[in-house]
Amino acid sequence: MQLCYFNNVENIIKDSIRKIYVESNLYYEDPEAAAKVVCNFTRGTEQISWKARYILNSIAPNKWGNIIFAFNVPKNLKKDDKIKIFIKNTSKSTIYIDGFTIYMQ
Repeated sequence: MQLCYFNNVENIIKDSIRKIYVESNLYYEDPEAAAKVVCNFTRGTEQISWKARYILNSIAPNKWGNIIFAFNVPKNLKKDDKIKIFIKNTSKSTIYIDGFTIYMQ
């Protein structure tokens, strides 16, 4: 399973956005479960920046937990560059996601 936000960066440049925050509530039961939140910037087929944070390390199994992660925006963006932010389950375990919120400032 993968939740995803995909868009061009024109407004990020116009509004001088320097940080992107991703917030979500997650629940899982299997201690072997694994997931990450990824922030990726591309220019055509070139990858400008790719950052990932493992998210279940800060949440105990069998109870809902809230995560918030921050990503820096690269300084060399052009208006046609693309941003993709997603949460990816990297295991075969079930992970429940309630809310997927992105803040930019």
